Amino acid sequence: MKTILILSGLALSALLFSCTNSGNNNANYTTSPKGLKYQIITGNSAQKAQLGNFIQYSSTLRTTKGELIFASASSGNLLLSNVVAADHDGDPKEILTMLGEGDSVSMLIPESEFFKNNPLPAQVKKGDQVVLDLKIYNVYTADQYNNDILPTMKAAPYLKEEQTIKDYIQSKGWEFTKTPSGLFIVTDKPGSGKKPAANNKVKVNYSGFLLNGTPFDSNVDPQFNHIQPFEFTIGTGQVIKGWDEGIPYFAKGGKGKLIIPARLAYGEQGSGANIPPNSPLMFEIELLDFQ
Repeated sequence: MKTILILSGLALSALLFSCTNSGNNNANYTTSPKGLKYQIITGNSAQKAQLGNFIQYSSTLRTTKGELIFASASSGNLLLSNVVAADHDGDPKEILTMLGEGDSVSMLIPESEFFKNNPLPAQVKKGDQVVLDLKIYNVYTADQYNNDILPTMKAAPYLKEEQTIKDYIQSKGWEFTKTPSGLFIVTDKPGSGKKPAANNKVKVNYSGFLLNGTPFDSNVDPQFNHIQPFEFTIGTGQVIKGWDEGIPYFAKGGKGKLIIPARLAYGEQGSGANIPPNSPLMFEIELLDFQ
């Protein structure tokens, strides 16, 4: 079972990018070694992004008819993401190391890759392709990101979000543990025995909610059409950071809640139509088993 809502990287955060091109003629697109269809619009940068770098960018998502689905420019802010390797054929992450500062690209992506188990927007039908445009404004090394960019990100917006989460938890009357990263954990039932650790494969039931109570995904609620335990390996980047950090707080049979700040979830890009940008999330989880 795969679900876009708790996967990490560009596949889960595909609403990333923006450039000035919205062409959709297949003949204009090159096919990469991994099957990604792309067209470099501007590619003059001599220094391309490398794995482990961070990019600052804008994005636009359109139908092949030019109908606008999403534009990051409407938020008035540039977005930020890390550069990671493509992990499957057709993965949009493959394009990142082909681009540098000032470069832009258009990608033609099947809806089945882009939205996966997310509901399709009204403009998109099964079997369609979507046009994802991206423009890179800045490329940072990991040191530049950690020393110069991240400290500024931890200022007022993070403090405001933390207060929002605390107010939410207080309104529910829950007792919580807060980790150094800013993750909030509510333990309803700790479970018994050992707790999982990095590289352990875990089996989990979950339901995810926005803090206003709106559900966006679940493997126990029939409306989301995937009623089966979800399995992943801790610490391998298969899920959002809040899950990698939070699940090991529970032993087998444990139940509780993870209240995850946006930076440990889907950040500035959000995820699909159901998780807006900069959304803290609440997951009800049950650790069924691990190995």
